[in-house]
Amino acid sequence: MADRHGLRDLQEAAEKRMASTYVDVCGSEEFLFSVGADQLFSLLSRDDLSAPSETFVFRSVMQWIKHKKEERMAVAAKVIGAVRLGLVDIMVVIEELAMDTEEMERVPEIHKHLDEVLIYNFMPSRNPKFAVEKTKARGTSPVRGFRSSLRSTN
Repeated sequence: MADRHGLRDLQEAAEKRMASTYVDVCGSEEFLFSVGADQLFSLLSRDDLSAPSETFVFRSVMQWIKHKKEERMAVAAKVIGAVRLGLVDIMVVIEELAMDTEEMERVPEIHKHLDEVLIYNFMPSRNPKFAVEKTKARGTSPVRGFRSSLRSTN
């Protein structure tokens, strides 16, 4: 609502609150049903996003995409690109982007993200720009207990 009415201060306050409670936000049904790609991208781009790990963030994004796969595949590369993939467990990235779904394989931008993270993991010095952008740690605000559902979600 704040975005629609140009209320930037309110929008920033809402995003800051969502970032600080990301675990609770992405565990809600509203996250899966109502959060739009632009809102998720904006949230994922924040340095103050509070989550137990970037792997948790990545899994929440994949859960969001898969919930409405047909319509969200068009924006999947954008939201995946906002995840700091250099901090995500490489095996989780490979399972989700290379082995899990044919749809992911068909999107060139997703292949690009996968290639970048693979190259970074095996030859970190080959892409210093990736290292700066995709391995930057997020804020250190403490994370309250988080739902186990995303830890084991494929």
